[in-house]
Amino acid sequence: MNQEDYKKEDLINFQNSCPELFKAGKLKYMSLFYCPISIANVEALEYTRAEFESIELLILKLYDAGLHTAEAINEVTALDKKLVRKMLTLEENAYKHIKDGKLTELGQISLKERINHVIYEVVKEIEFDAVTGSIIRHELEQRKDKLFKGANFKGDTAVPQKIIEVDEKVKNEITNRLDEYKHAEIGVLDKNIKEIIDVKTSTLRYTRAYAVEFENLIDPMIILKGRIFNKEKKVPTIIWKPISISLSNCNYLKSINCDTTYYIVRDDAHFEYLKHVISRFNLDYEVNEEDEYTEEIELRDDIDKYALSLSDELS
Repeated sequence: MNQEDYKKEDLINFQNSCPELFKAGKLKYMSLFYCPISIANVEALEYTRAEFESIELLILKLYDAGLHTAEAINEVTALDKKLVRKMLTLEENAYKHIKDGKLTELGQISLKERINHVIYEVVKEIEFDAVTGSIIRHELEQRKDKLFKGANFKGDTAVPQKIIEVDEKVKNEITNRLDEYKHAEIGVLDKNIKEIIDVKTSTLRYTRAYAVEFENLIDPMIILKGRIFNKEKKVPTIIWKPISISLSNCNYLKSINCDTTYYIVRDDAHFEYLKHVISRFNLDYEVNEEDEYTEEIELRDDIDKYALSLSDELS
């Protein structure tokens, strides 16, 4: 398959993934380029509720009753002193249940409910697109081993913005993204991000993407390839979806009764740089009527082989 054949398949997947966008008007262009991806480390406070180990709850009860040392607890329970010291250190330094010789608010709540309430400082890795500064949803996150390191590509490339603006809206998006990391861990009742402390960009990479624009939607958008996993299927379903859309685009879609609940919506100003970037592209305006397919497309190994061949060319 040549590049045009891959583009046709990508267009089909895009139509199947986002049929509501195609109700807005004709697709004006769908132009391949290499999109810069910022990989950021996010420092956050994570709030967790989990089941207590019986010994942890016992030691917390005894500490609240006035037994503050391993020796005192050993006399009452005959528990190994080393184990008790370890548990006391855990309660004080990790769980933050003990401070200055008394139970903290977290410790008091944990003891009252017999549920281990803990606030951890965690570092998570997330991806942004470095053109609009939008966070990338989990199903569109790019595999690190498939990202390109350099910027000397045979084709259009976007120069990344130097700074990602982290306003309150972006913080909320980060919080929602990090909450998706939740796993069904044994004994863990729930996890939630309590506060974003800091966001630091650690790495810049590039990935294949398309710049697209529709009639009646005033702002362009970037679409990325992703995968949706279904337990019933042995292979994931390929999708192509926008990283984010502008507020004006969102309002127009709502006006024609399209569901926009999936989309990350950002102020129009965040798409001005994207317009500038696209103005320098050798745009591919050829989106033929016969290319607008609707049939279902499943994952094919040769799509990944094509991406790997591109990687070999660029290395």
